[in-house]
Amino acid sequence: MVRGQDSGNVSPDLSQQPHISEIMEWLDKNGLAEARIGVKTSSQPREEISGVLQQEEYPALSVFYAQGFKLVRGDVCNVVLRNDDTTLLAHSKLVQDPALGQRYIALLFIPLDRLSLKKGKGPYRHTSNPDKARLLGTWRTEFKSNRSQEDVALTLSEPAHPSKLLVWQAETLTFTFDSKETSEKFNAAFRQAIKICQPVEYLLQ
Repeated sequence: MVRGQDSGNVSPDLSQQPHISEIMEWLDKNGLAEARIGVKTSSQPREEISGVLQQEEYPALSVFYAQGFKLVRGDVCNVVLRNDDTTLLAHSKLVQDPALGQRYIALLFIPLDRLSLKKGKGPYRHTSNPDKARLLGTWRTEFKSNRSQEDVALTLSEPAHPSKLLVWQAETLTFTFDSKETSEKFNAAFRQAIKICQPVEYLLQ
């Protein structure tokens, strides 16, 4: 990213080593507010009272929330996003439906140093159904924890009851856009942010 110029639609220069704040500020201005953001838990083995693990697992659960997330903290590797007025757009079968018209204040905590450079998916068309595309977006990019643990945290509260919290801890984080180009640029910049935040010993492997 060239300093002193309007960075509005200019992609950050990923051939250099920009500061984490430069990348996150660019993402905040170029696509973040348009993204439908989703989180997905990891599946967990069921456990009997005796302590013997079973083959059957609790399925992974997923939820997807409406656009409007903004950068709250992006100058360090523990990034925080916030949406003061979001709704649940879709969810996996075992997640309970919210009350009709329920609005949420959402805080998303993303530890970039605990996300993987290799796992996840680059931009892909997650649906060809036009109704689902209008609701959830078409082009999705996916990021995963680098250690098979639920490191991403999404905290939800109702505007009328801010102290009543619902917390999702997730292994997978997704951003979905209407535009393929926006998704590709967002994916490249976000992965560069993850790379900058990786521990030195990991990068030397």
